[in-house]
Amino acid sequence: MQSLLISPHGSRSASSQPHSSSSLYSPSNPSSIRFFLMISITVLFILSLYDLISIYSERYVVFHVFTPEFSERIHVAADSNGNPYWLLPIRGVEGIRLWDGGLNPSCVILQITPSGHINFLDCIVGENMGMRQMIKTKLKPVLARPRYENIFRWRDIGDPAINTRDQSDSDQRAANVIEEELSTSKFQVRFESGVSDWNTRREGLKEMFSRNIDGKPVVQINHRPTEGQSCNWLLMLFSGGYQYPVNAVGQVNRDGPLKNLYSHPGDAISHGIPILLFPHTPAPQPNRGVQKQIRARAAGYAVRDITN
Repeated sequence: MQSLLISPHGSRSASSQPHSSSSLYSPSNPSSIRFFLMISITVLFILSLYDLISIYSERYVVFHVFTPEFSERIHVAADSNGNPYWLLPIRGVEGIRLWDGGLNPSCVILQITPSGHINFLDCIVGENMGMRQMIKTKLKPVLARPRYENIFRWRDIGDPAINTRDQSDSDQRAANVIEEELSTSKFQVRFESGVSDWNTRREGLKEMFSRNIDGKPVVQINHRPTEGQSCNWLLMLFSGGYQYPVNAVGQVNRDGPLKNLYSHPGDAISHGIPILLFPHTPAPQPNRGVQKQIRARAAGYAVRDITN
């Protein structure tokens, strides 16, 4: 190969010396060998990392969440172009409130439309407060919004422990607080105990996300977070926040949910949805162990300070 050289006088001359170039890989070149070893190790590391992520996703993200059927793409209310919109209450249709108690009392508001779709509208979680305080400071301001002014009939369903009397103070129940705070001169609230059997609750969630009406999922979820809340609890719990507990060695305990902030609105939904989906099917009666758990939760739900 010849190259042209420009002399100091401006004339060009051809050089007969070959232009040195090294190939990308040469067995006699130590630098190229090290380069290819580094590339090979990097590729192997990336593949191993990919396999590790796949295993982790399979074990912790898919199989230990309660609602793997949930998809934000199809279950969040959106128009024909896929743009999410604000899901508003339907005038004149009964409103449904699903409840969980404890130190993080929760209320999930939904409607079942005339077409049979379940519209999840709002979710309120009271963090480290009592039932009465949550209703007064969190729930009532939401219900006072103009979008709810034309909802005149309500149905209230929740954890059976809310309706169980505390043996040390039989006059105080969280259910009493719900009825007292939300009843009006035109409508008397009556709290209904939901399903306590875990298998029935779990199947209710699965059935809810499996149903379709006219090619559209039964479940439609509001993409907007409820006023005064730190996040959209509905999207968070359905996306994986409501899950089974997993121990340090990766074993999944399927006897109930992991207790976290998402489990409270998740429990509210799982206690109530079977009642709505299977209205003519009697819920299995809890065994003695479950009854004991319900009584223990009821003691925690009891309201002794009426100002709270």
